[in-house]
Amino acid sequence: MTVVALVPVTGRTGQFGDIARVVLLEPVLRNLDASGCIDLVALVTASSEVDEFTEAPIPVTVIEQNAFATTNSMVARALNTISVSISELSAVLVHDPRHAFAPPELISRVVDEVRAGAPAVVPVLPCTDTVKELDESGVIIATPDRSTLRVAQSPIGFAANLWRDQQQDGWRDLPPGARTIPGHPAARAIRTAFDLAFAKDGS
Repeated sequence: MTVVALVPVTGRTGQFGDIARVVLLEPVLRNLDASGCIDLVALVTASSEVDEFTEAPIPVTVIEQNAFATTNSMVARALNTISVSISELSAVLVHDPRHAFAPPELISRVVDEVRAGAPAVVPVLPCTDTVKELDESGVIIATPDRSTLRVAQSPIGFAANLWRDQQQDGWRDLPPGARTIPGHPAARAIRTAFDLAFAKDGS
């Protein structure tokens, strides 16, 4: 059975110049390959960006897609492009490049949990910051209990039957029964050049 990893590389991930689209792509692909459980990697990108990814460190398929596409439409287009039928799938991973240093062992754990029966799997870490809820004018109205909060990471794994049972486009939330697994400090989101320098020093 096939495991497909989709990596959306669009303008939404390029929040600080070319860092997200170019620099972060190499560790994403390197770690997906090192996990030993990914059969196909598809870079989903806007048509204007396709030429940037013709030379990747491992074999990939580049798929043109609207930058604001939903997960469902990305998966459907990717599967059609790479000629993998849904019946051949065991799991689909959607990997946000901002979590570029998610280690191979985390990736393989996500795949294992999906194969064990989870409809969807999200790596998470405890929320260690104090979070404040504000009203529309910026006044603090509550302090949520952070013991119940978690910081989501990537990749997120989905069971293949989600794409069999739900062909229509539109859902953006995780399906009922989605599970969490312990995340990894190296998989922290990278949103600035400072985040990238910090991540590279610790990787």
